[in-house]
Amino acid sequence: MSSETVSSPPDDLFCPHFHEKDESDLRSLFSRVAAVRAENPDLFWFTHRPIELFQTEGGVDGPSLETDEERVVTEDDVYQDFSGSRNKNFAVVIEGEVGTGKSELCVALTHRLENDADRPILRVDKDTDLMSMLTEDIPDFYQKHFDETLETSSQFKRLEDDIKQRPRMVASQAAYTALLEIGWDGYETSTTPEQEDAIVEFVAERIRDRLVEPRQYGEEPNLVTEQEYEQNSFLQVFDEDADAFEGHPAEKLSSGFWQALLDQYDTPPLTDLLEEVSEKFKEKYGDKRPVAVFEDFSITGMQARQLRNFMERDNPGDNWDFIVAGTRDSTAVLHKRTAEDRFRFYRTNKQNSNQVLFLDDETAVDFIRPYLGYIKHHDGSVRYDRDAGDFTLLDPDPGSLCASCGLCEDSFRDLYPFNQQFIERIYTGIDESEQSPRELIIVVFETVLEYFNGTATCPATASPLNHVTNRVAAHDDVYREAEVFAHVAKWYGDTDRYDKYIAVDRAFLEAFGLLPENPEADDLPANIELLDDHVKIPGVEYIPPEDEETEPGETDEDDEGEDEAGRDEEKTEEDDESGEGGDGGGLSRVERIINEQSGYVDNWYANPQDESYVETDAYLRTAFTDLINTLTQDYSLWTDCDLRYNLSRSDDPFVYPSAESSPGPNQIVLDPQDFQRSDIRELLKYGIRSDEADASADEQRILTLVGGQLTEYARQWRAKVRDQYIGDTSVYYKYDPPYGFDDFVLAAYAWIVVLDDPWQEVTAATLNERFADGEDYALDTTLETALTDELAPEAQEYIKEFMQYAVAFDSLVAERLAVNDSTLDLPRLRRWFSYHDPEDVLSSLRADPDGLSSRVRFDTDTKLVDMVTKAYRMQKSLDQQEDQMQEYTTARTAQDELGGTDMERIHDKVDVLDNYEVDRSLYESLLQFDSYSQAEVDEVVAASKLCLNTLTTSTQDSIHKMLIEYKLMEHELIEAFNGFDFETGESSSSFAPYFQEVSQYYVGDE
Repeated sequence: MSSETVSSPPDDLFCPHFHEKDESDLRSLFSRVAAVRAENPDLFWFTHRPIELFQTEGGVDGPSLETDEERVVTEDDVYQDFSGSRNKNFAVVIEGEVGTGKSELCVALTHRLENDADRPILRVDKDTDLMSMLTEDIPDFYQKHFDETLETSSQFKRLEDDIKQRPRMVASQAAYTALLEIGWDGYETSTTPEQEDAIVEFVAERIRDRLVEPRQYGEEPNLVTEQEYEQNSFLQVFDEDADAFEGHPAEKLSSGFWQALLDQYDTPPLTDLLEEVSEKFKEKYGDKRPVAVFEDFSITGMQARQLRNFMERDNPGDNWDFIVAGTRDSTAVLHKRTAEDRFRFYRTNKQNSNQVLFLDDETAVDFIRPYLGYIKHHDGSVRYDRDAGDFTLLDPDPGSLCASCGLCEDSFRDLYPFNQQFIERIYTGIDESEQSPRELIIVVFETVLEYFNGTATCPATASPLNHVTNRVAAHDDVYREAEVFAHVAKWYGDTDRYDKYIAVDRAFLEAFGLLPENPEADDLPANIELLDDHVKIPGVEYIPPEDEETEPGETDEDDEGEDEAGRDEEKTEEDDESGEGGDGGGLSRVERIINEQSGYVDNWYANPQDESYVETDAYLRTAFTDLINTLTQDYSLWTDCDLRYNLSRSDDPFVYPSAESSPGPNQIVLDPQDFQRSDIRELLKYGIRSDEADASADEQRILTLVGGQLTEYARQWRAKVRDQYIGDTSVYYKYDPPYGFDDFVLAAYAWIVVLDDPWQEVTAATLNERFADGEDYALDTTLETALTDELAPEAQEYIKEFMQYAVAFDSLVAERLAVNDSTLDLPRLRRWFSYHDPEDVLSSLRADPDGLSSRVRFDTDTKLVDMVTKAYRMQKSLDQQEDQMQEYTTARTAQDELGGTDMERIHDKVDVLDNYEVDRSLYESLLQFDSYSQAEVDEVVAASKLCLNTLTTSTQDSIHKMLIEYKLMEHELIEAFNGFDFETGESSSSFAPYFQEVSQYYVGDE
């Protein structure tokens, strides 16, 4: 049975209490914002857990002395701070990281002050914006308690409406007024007309965005932030140094704009409104003290300092109590010496952590109980004995659903669809720095919601759990054959009940519809055992590292070759000798790493880019990279071809599917979901062993398991890199000619053959013969001598450099055009020569193919980009030289005077001349020429005819003819022939006619 084939749980197995709820009910219950639950006192107090927090003396974090402990106080202690008979204003400041219970405490205090102490509450929740507070919250509060309209509310409303409808007009007057009044306050400013226009545009945009638009938690409604001031030079209007300001110049500018707005509409600042309300309370109620609750102090923004001054002022007639909550950044303005002496400061979370005093490993289940239990609360199915000081579950009322349903046992009746192990593992699996109440509630809610909506087969398969670390693991066989059971075991399973199995209450498997309709003991795969009240699922033992304490119930996988207990007892002699076994159950270092990392596989599998599992990912990357390397023969672009893509050390041939990171031109997308979790576990083990250079890293074994998927990835990788650097003609050619990579290879090889022996015609047969003989390629030595005399040094160098790549081009020809090791595809070659000219192909190349990566190479010194560049430069050098060649004198002489020469006859006549008195220099020249064979003479004559009679006037043939002429000019036979000088009195001439004339006198016909 696999998770893909299991349907959503049928209605008759689904908890009947959930049928009474809809998604909005769940969202209200699990709202991350306490204010939502605050609207329903029954819900709030049923789910509220009394909060413990730290009192920070004088507003300073930590103990007063190094040996002191921070003072821990309760919610009741904070409540006792509020006295109805106090004189002067008073404030309680609650600081803490996001999600650590600040709003929860604010709501609890608000309910108690309002209901128990009959205190009037002005509540400003964290989602309120500044204008809403002035136009709605305070006027509504005033209306509620005095049945009167606050006189200034209409002016605030007009200001709000004008900001929404005519922001630039409002901003224009405010900006100019503020700049004038800042100057009147003694601050020197200077602006240009252009600067003033820019300021007006800026203010118009900011007053709308930050005064009347919804804001994010912790976002101050300052019209000018410090960062904006520093980044925009037109805002820097002050001629003063920064030291002249109490805070930052941006703060002065921001408050100046705000005050100008208030003056413009004849509206008082926040503190004046609070004072007006205070006077009204004294007038009507005498000593009744109102309470202002700011769930997020950052809302006060531009008026934070004024509000602080109002809160702390020494005025016996003041009667406001304040509850102020926020992060330390937003409440920093309150940490003034006089305020710290007068206010009470509390902190919800531990320093440098999101953890709180009222939530830890032992209390996490009780913290969540009432949230889940509230779903079954209304009919008496779930009741708690609150007098016991904890959440002691009472029996369900006789007429309740839980009394008759029978689905849940008492151990999880109020936790359904979870059990105790599930909640514990969620909390301990959240990163320690993020273990806040909000984070726990979010994970639980989103998991319930996926199950409730049918998105998840059961809560254990819900996606939010993918980001929660849980090292409990079922046996690999369970992942392979019944993966959903592995998830259930991981989250619901009791690991202490059996030595080698994980026990799961059968009720969950039945409720989730995971068991056959009429199950038998042998109906379940992977050695899963079905018992009367629970199911036994094979597991693997997790043994913690030496420096980690064993957590109850934690298990994990160890190693391949496991026995029934999932343990591999093998240990190498090297491990024994090195003493690396330690206390980790006698495990070697490699085994301990495998043991530790295997517990992270499920989380990595769901989100391989999660930084929490970067070490697990590193080992798996090692495995994937090594194996793809093997399957591609060290990232070669074709099988049995040495041309490859040389990956950098920090580069992988793949990326994972992600919206944040797209694959590079040398990367493919590797989806972990293409592998079973059991395969990932095997890959992890291989990666660890490979990384640790362990001899047990069996590459062949892992390829047998996952070779199919990885071979396809290797094929995709090769295809992508070839498409990018081989198939894309734009990286080679300047224009858009009808040429491709194979044309470049064949054209370059043709010129390799020409330069290797210019006296051969370039045809399909010639190339095939040269490829077949297997001899080394080299620039013809006679031609090289000639080029030294005829070409510029730079041009000579280009030709030599090009010829250094002869072996590489031969290799590419073998890959692209060979039918076997010694034969090229002759029909294809003939067709190619019918339509292509090597010179045309190479002259169309880019001079600098920057689109071609230097990592495409044979080796460090043989890069494809250099091969293209050198081919282009070689061709360019020969093209330019060909323009200077006008006649082929040597070829004509060779053809005219050596054509038909019979070297055997000449040899006979030279032998006779030795008996006569002949000029010695002439005789020695005759002997030198006589040393050449008939074949050598015929070869020279054939080269001459190739040059003069066969090759055409195309550029390709013209260059070839030039090279033939150059080689003839330097050929030793031609030099010997030209060495004959007969003195005839007035002139000297070449050998042929005079040799014939001399021989007729000295040599008779035989």
